[in-house]
Amino acid sequence: MLAPLTTQIVGSYTKPKWLIRYERAFRFDESAWRVERDARDQALDDAVCLAVFDQERAGLDLLTDGEARRVAYDRYIYAKLDGIDSKSLGRREMPQALNPVWRATRANTVEERNKVQTELPRVVAPVKWREPITVGDLEFAKKLTSRPLKATIVGPLTIMSRILDEYYGDEKRLIHALASALNKELRALQDAGTSVLHVDEPIFHFFPEKAEKIGMAAIEELADGISVPLILNTNYGSSYGSVEKRPHDGYRQVLSIMSKIVGIDAISLEYEEPGYTGEMLTACGDKHVVLGLLNLGKTEIETPEHIAARIRDALKFVPLERLHPTNDGGFWHVQKDVAFAKMKALVDGTQIIRSEYKAELAARR
Repeated sequence: MLAPLTTQIVGSYTKPKWLIRYERAFRFDESAWRVERDARDQALDDAVCLAVFDQERAGLDLLTDGEARRVAYDRYIYAKLDGIDSKSLGRREMPQALNPVWRATRANTVEERNKVQTELPRVVAPVKWREPITVGDLEFAKKLTSRPLKATIVGPLTIMSRILDEYYGDEKRLIHALASALNKELRALQDAGTSVLHVDEPIFHFFPEKAEKIGMAAIEELADGISVPLILNTNYGSSYGSVEKRPHDGYRQVLSIMSKIVGIDAISLEYEEPGYTGEMLTACGDKHVVLGLLNLGKTEIETPEHIAARIRDALKFVPLERLHPTNDGGFWHVQKDVAFAKMKALVDGTQIIRSEYKAELAARR
């Protein structure tokens, strides 16, 4: 399993402004890319190199490829599954549970996000996994570093919330097909040598009843045959243009649901921006906790001392061997120098705690 206090990032690392137009990141076309098609593969390789380099330079223990190749973390996965038509979109009403999330302050963000929640790809045939989707990304990143790498995909319930079912006519049948397909992707990543696997399920947060009814079983199916550490993440959504994040009982409820899922080793959650305190972490049961300690809704850099204080508070409720510092949400919209400084503060703050627990950590080696 993960070593105590394994530092890592959740979601994408900052995407260079020469690569992507942030304000168009929610569109289904390719207009978000600034780089023309004939030069894009090289540009994406370069962006991955920068992401890996920054994580390594900051001193993170567990790296990712930064998800630099993904305009959107979810579409990058489901658009490559058979049976889903991502070109001829269908329409639906905005789900009421998502309305508060999309009230935003940035220009054009409301319109863009509403559009991506109401004009959706359609399930038109059996959903199947045809070939590896992210294995090539992992293999490229492995050439850049000798440090352990984490591979990430989006989960079945979240994908189900992003598509219109015009084939199955039954939520359980659809989510079963999605889980089966995604399990094959996780197995392929495991075979390719990933050290850790990470599944994003933000929709668990917004529909906890559905998460309990069909999401739990889908994740257990997803985890079948997986022996490397598996992290399940749920969050508030990106800080890019979203409303202020605040604590609420529903988040504790979903963490409790996740704690009962067989096959996952760790729960990844937002913590810093909503302002949670350690007592809430008891809802995670005996799972490892990947704890968001960087507020990506603000440009101010957390101090290492602040990070250390937040870890100390969490350690009153989660044992040292099961706690792992990370960020809230994804860095994709955060200015590069700010993103790096926040990562460095995370590492330096964690090092303060490692010094305080030096003897105990040495005894575990």
